Amino acid sequence: DSRQQVVVAEASIGAAFARHERALANLALAEIDLRNAQVRAPYAGVITLEHTETGSFVAVGGPVVSMLSDRKLEIEADVPAAQIPALEAGVVVALTLDDGTGHDAVVRAIVPQENPLTRTRQVRFTPDDEMYRRVLAVNQSVVVNLPLGPYREVVTVHKDAVITSGGQSFVYIAAGTFFAGGDDQSQARQNLEPFWYSLPGFFISRLEVSFGDYLRFLNDAEVLARTDAKGTIEPLADRSELTTQGLAASRSRVLLIPHYNGQALFGRTASGDWGRRSVVPVNGPLCGISMLAALEYAHWYTESQSDGFTYRLPTDLEWEKAARGVDGRTHVWGEQPVGSFCRSESSRLRDFLFPESRGVFPNDESVYGVRDLAGSVLEPTTSRTIGGYVSFRGGWYGTADDYLFHASTRFGRPASRVQHDAGIRLVGVRGKK
Repeated sequence: DSRQQVVVAEASIGAAFARHERALANLALAEIDLRNAQVRAPYAGVITLEHTETGSFVAVGGPVVSMLSDRKLEIEADVPAAQIPALEAGVVVALTLDDGTGHDAVVRAIVPQENPLTRTRQVRFTPDDEMYRRVLAVNQSVVVNLPLGPYREVVTVHKDAVITSGGQSFVYIAAGTFFAGGDDQSQARQNLEPFWYSLPGFFISRLEVSFGDYLRFLNDAEVLARTDAKGTIEPLADRSELTTQGLAASRSRVLLIPHYNGQALFGRTASGDWGRRSVVPVNGPLCGISMLAALEYAHWYTESQSDGFTYRLPTDLEWEKAARGVDGRTHVWGEQPVGSFCRSESSRLRDFLFPESRGVFPNDESVYGVRDLAGSVLEPTTSRTIGGYVSFRGGWYGTADDYLFHASTRFGRPASRVQHDAGIRLVGVRGKK
């Protein structure tokens, strides 16, 4: 009947729609096959190897050719692990090609895998655009110049900043901010409060004053005439700052002759001038004097020079900056305590009562080139410590106590008392007082 005919007709229409959809799907597959019949490179480049021939069957996913992108070459270098901390993505390095031309490259990636045999890691660099204008090749040799450490701003001092005055060399310490204090603030060592301080530029003697230097002072005609038989002298040096701080009396006489264990190291000769005992080395660091005697030497040294400088003892901050630089290191040479790095009980020759020379320990040299700051002899400053004493700095050749060789350690001692382990280091500033 009519209803049955309608149902059959609707079924026929549904079947026709299904055949149409299947035909569309087959058409889409045919179009995909047509597109896949064309071999297209994913990037522009050069064919380096053909894996098949014309007319050969190629399975889906099978290789056809190998290509090289000559516009996306990278540089790979095996970098020693010790130099990796200086590198990070984005760091620019310099490189040189075989033809001698120089270019820049940027660190793209550092592969987090280390070769256990060579202790190297692979670093990948992206060359600059100028380099791509040249004919480059895979496995071409390239010299990469790597930084030795992380980038940082530093202050450099010109070689002419070392001046010579009166036979002594003085090194310029640049003006600026530096870290001082800390490390140990016990009552005995009295270190400064840890802080970032600032100082103007100044000159400081590269070596300590020697016995020979001091003997020339004692035998200066004017000084010799004012020195009595006991080796004392009426002071000429300005003590006003010390007097204000309660560190010294204003006009008390000063013993100039160095002593060691109660024995005078210099004596009068037949001609009336001063001479050194046989055990006293002329080039060794002076020791056995008081801080007040050091002041008299500094005053004489200033008057004896015609270079426009005033010479004096350093302050605490000047001494510490000359020893530690600006990075607050524990020792002159770095962080680790090594007694043999400076003149100390750990390194001195037992046959000699006094050191024969100065400046012979290369590790006991600050970043400014100043030597014997850690070992050798103690050096007085014009600064005050707890208890109303003068601050002394540096270590002594007769001890192996580690804390003595810390660049921040300071000791308080009376200004007028002879110190068997103390000598002199001078600071120079422009202008005569």
